[in-house]
Amino acid sequence: MEKHRIAAGACIYREGDISDSIYLVRAGEIEVTSLYPETGQVVEQTLRPGQLLGEMELVDGRPRTATAQARSECLLLEIQRSELLNLLQDSWQATAVLGKIHCDRLSKLLYESSLEAELARLKLEMHLKIREAILQHEQRVIQSHHGMLAIAIPILLLAGWLCWSWTVPMGSAYVASF
Repeated sequence: MEKHRIAAGACIYREGDISDSIYLVRAGEIEVTSLYPETGQVVEQTLRPGQLLGEMELVDGRPRTATAQARSECLLLEIQRSELLNLLQDSWQATAVLGKIHCDRLSKLLYESSLEAELARLKLEMHLKIREAILQHEQRVIQSHHGMLAIAIPILLLAGWLCWSWTVPMGSAYVASF
């Protein structure tokens, strides 16, 4: 185990780096970020004293899935993979603690993903209801225009006949035929 004092803004590891150790935050704050093509750099989580950093990838052997950067001056305790495996083999308490950390992290991820799914479902439902309301409104407007048209046609015809009859001389054969 090694202690590291990290300056604010310094990078601890980058996405894609080999996972060969975990870090225990003793002081300061660490931002874990991911780069998305659509939205750019996104802060996934902020770690504070007492929290572990990089344990998920270390256990399953994947490269780093995010970038970790010191948000403030930090004190970290680095534990190499071989040291961690020895500790887990020798101490069931350490295994239980790491297992709980994994469960908590997975539970949080599941909750957040289910929350995002629920928000997406509600957004779609709202979009469909708004669309349905607009279509119903347009249908009512069209029906009211048909009703107005049914009333307007005889009025327009009558108005046209009156205007026409006033412009035609009274002794005309046309007027007499009506």
